[in-house]
Amino acid sequence: MSVALHTLVPDPAVPPDLAERVVRRFRRRRARLAAAATATVLLAGGAGIAVAVGSGGPDRTAGAAMLAADDLRAALRGGRFTQGVSFDDGALTVLPPGPGEPRVARDRAISLFRSTGMPAQTIRDVAVGYGVVSLAAGLRTGAASRVIHRPSWVIVYRTGPHSCPPSPVTGPRVKGGEGRRVFLLDSDSGDRAFEYQEAGVKCGTPHGPAVSVARQYVSLPWTEVRREKDRLTVRYQTDTCTERRLSGLFNGTLQILGARPIRVATCSPSEDTLTMSISYPASGIHHAPTGPTSGFQTRSQPAGFDFYDGS
Repeated sequence: MSVALHTLVPDPAVPPDLAERVVRRFRRRRARLAAAATATVLLAGGAGIAVAVGSGGPDRTAGAAMLAADDLRAALRGGRFTQGVSFDDGALTVLPPGPGEPRVARDRAISLFRSTGMPAQTIRDVAVGYGVVSLAAGLRTGAASRVIHRPSWVIVYRTGPHSCPPSPVTGPRVKGGEGRRVFLLDSDSGDRAFEYQEAGVKCGTPHGPAVSVARQYVSLPWTEVRREKDRLTVRYQTDTCTERRLSGLFNGTLQILGARPIRVATCSPSEDTLTMSISYPASGIHHAPTGPTSGFQTRSQPAGFDFYDGS
C-alpha cells in the first residue's frame, strides 16, 4: 500500500489565498476540538500507550510514541496495530489492542466495508488493521458519542478518480489532496460502524475532519406491476431505515439499490413503486441478487480487492 500524496500542480482556477483560508479554518476547528475535550487519558489495555483525547497527541510522559497517519506501514503487523497512530492531530487515534482476538472476524469486517461502496466503485491504498479507536471529544456526538477506547476494525483508504482536479492547497494540516477515509467497525458487536473523513480539500472546498454513520448499499427485492411499450413499473420492498439511491437495468438485470445504516434499528417494513423508461432486452428482464452489495474494489480487470495489513 502506498500512502504517498500526489505531486500537486497549481490550478489557476483556485483563488490565490485559498491555502491561507484553509489553514485558518483548520486552526479554528482544532481550537474547538481542544476546548470541548476533557483531557481524558486513555490507556490501551496491555499496550502501555496513553493519549489525551482531544489534546492533539499522545501523553509523552507515558513513554509511548504516536505515529502520524502517513506511517501506517510501520504501525501494522499481522493485521494488528502495534503502534499508536494519530489522524488530524488527535481527532482520531488508533492504539494497539490487547492480546485477545476480535469477536468479529476480519473477513466479515471487510465484507461489511465493501458494502458501503457503490457497485464497482474503485478505491486505492487500502490498509486493514485491528486496534483500539477513540474520537476527540468534539467529534463524539450523536451516534458516535461512545467511540472512545473501542476495540475496532480500522480500514483506511483513498477514493478513486472523479471530475474535480487534485487540489494544490497545502498547510500545516493539509498536505494536499482530499484526505483519506477511515471505516471504523466495532469489533465486539459488528453492528456499529462509522466513516471518518480526514481533513483535506475537494473541488476547492476544505472539509473535515468529520464523522458520520456508515451506510451500506443493499439490493432490494422487487416484483413487476405493469409493463408498457417502453415503460416498466415495479413494486419494491424496503423499510423506514433505507433510502433508495439508484435503479437501473444492467445487461438485462434490474437492480434497485438502497442505502441504510449498518446498525439497523427498529425499522418498519414498507414498499413503494417505481416506474422507469427502458428498452426491453430480447432475453427478458431478470432480478438482481438481493441483500448487501460488494461495491468497493481496488481493481476492475479482473475485479478484486487488495489491501495491506502488515503480514
